[in-house]
Amino acid sequence: MSFCRPLLLSFCLLSLARAGSTPTLTLSPCGEVDSQLLPEISGLARGQGEHPLFWALNDSDEPAEIVALDAEGRTAAPAFTLEGARNQDWESICGDGQGRLFVGDTGNNKGGRAERTVYVIAEPQPSDASRVAVKSEIRFHFPGDSANARWFDCEAMVHWRGSLWFLTKRRDAKRQPAGSTALYRLDPGSQEPALVGEREGIGGYVTDAAVSPDGKQLAVLVLSSIVEAQAFVWLFPLTSETTNPLAGPAGCVRLLRARQAESISWADDSTWLIANEERDWFRVPVPGK
Repeated sequence: MSFCRPLLLSFCLLSLARAGSTPTLTLSPCGEVDSQLLPEISGLARGQGEHPLFWALNDSDEPAEIVALDAEGRTAAPAFTLEGARNQDWESICGDGQGRLFVGDTGNNKGGRAERTVYVIAEPQPSDASRVAVKSEIRFHFPGDSANARWFDCEAMVHWRGSLWFLTKRRDAKRQPAGSTALYRLDPGSQEPALVGEREGIGGYVTDAAVSPDGKQLAVLVLSSIVEAQAFVWLFPLTSETTNPLAGPAGCVRLLRARQAESISWADDSTWLIANEERDWFRVPVPGK
């Protein structure tokens, strides 16, 4: 197995994409997520530690619970209920690597929502009680969302450099994918995230994102076509000088038979974990790693 620096890997994938030969992987499930606990999985996050758990959540109007999975997609503990929380439209979950999880009630499928909420909790252990205290709630709104609500759905959130970062899921006037996304950064104590940058030509809806365990890569999952069961993963390098991850060179991998791909995390620095709404679980080797 060869190992590439993240920047070199992105350049390699970008060169292939420009040459019309975007790397393509045909997915085959290696497992299936429990349909009782996760009937509509919509977010996935890597926990802390050398052998982490992977935390999943359900989409809107399901119980306000998170579920611990192992790297094969098997349930590792009963569901944990977030005390006092409401699942209006949960879409994203991420960790800070220091024992905190952020549960994002950030969706806006119907286009009529302004305020969003992120619930902050301590990462539970499998042996803990099934109810988890919410340590704090972060309430915020996107600047300008009232003027163009269809551009401010949001299913992707990561924690990086002490801040929360959000990637929007944009629709055009016909409620079809706009083919672009905007990146926002929400600093601690703020109630309005700052627009960092935009990216055109991504090929569909952004449905999730995740930072690699070594903090050097940002993977962005894009649902291209439900009918064709196709998705993309865009890969952006992260360095000490990066201020706008979307501005740099990006690699792209096409995923076939992904169905409605909704969630992505990293098993390690060379393997993605991807789950779809049909509860298929995929282990995907990162090309070039």
